[in-house]
Amino acid sequence: MNFFWPLPGNDPSAQSNLLLKIADAGFDAVIINPMNGTNLLQGILKASEKRIPILDVGAKTDQRHFEKVPHSYIPIPTVDFLEQGRLGAEYIIRNLEPGRLSNVVILEGRPNSAQSIGRSNGALRIFEGQPQIRILARARADYEREKAFLAVKGLFEKGQTIDAFFCVNDLMALGVADVIAIERRKTKRKPIIVGVDLIDAAREAIRNGSIAASVAFSRSEVAASALDTAAAMMEDEKPPSASPVSSHLVSLQNLGKGMP
Repeated sequence: MNFFWPLPGNDPSAQSNLLLKIADAGFDAVIINPMNGTNLLQGILKASEKRIPILDVGAKTDQRHFEKVPHSYIPIPTVDFLEQGRLGAEYIIRNLEPGRLSNVVILEGRPNSAQSIGRSNGALRIFEGQPQIRILARARADYEREKAFLAVKGLFEKGQTIDAFFCVNDLMALGVADVIAIERRKTKRKPIIVGVDLIDAAREAIRNGSIAASVAFSRSEVAASALDTAAAMMEDEKPPSASPVSSHLVSLQNLGKGMP
């Protein structure tokens, strides 16, 4: 088994070029995690011409862009991105001051990214049903901590009052926390910050109070689903039915309990 990462790591075109090279390398199967819905289309088609199974973790490629979906392309549903957004938004609503109009900012990832779209829309559906919630901004930060820092810093420089942030990944939540650490020297207000993924740095940030919560899921379950499907494909067997990987909200109250 070989693992590949594009360089630079946040460049969809670099990931596309890497898959094109992998398609020529003679692998029996390739597991992909696309950066957005379209950047790996060319590589998927090239691998399919060589009859190499391509397993798309999270089914992140937008299949509407295929004239015909290749037979060797196997989307693997994993977590429910809409549910993850819903969980984050519901936590924020439960912890905002009741009866008071609250300004909320949603920090989004790369354009055309399935997890960003799903998580953002899932949160938005919940927020839009609450008359006391005002969506102040939907800001793009490409999943990056520094870009989130700059985006939120710009909002505060405009004099905006913000009560909560829902960030579609933890790195952006940590970038927001970096700004809040500076802003709290000027004001006692501490917005609620919620991320997604429960990476190690987010666990520590929850523990020390820098962020309030993160939506977690089992990465080992996601990996097992992809590997089991790959093994079946290489043995010319029917891929196993993928079971949804559950997500849940982790805050200080339940940190360290349950999720592997």
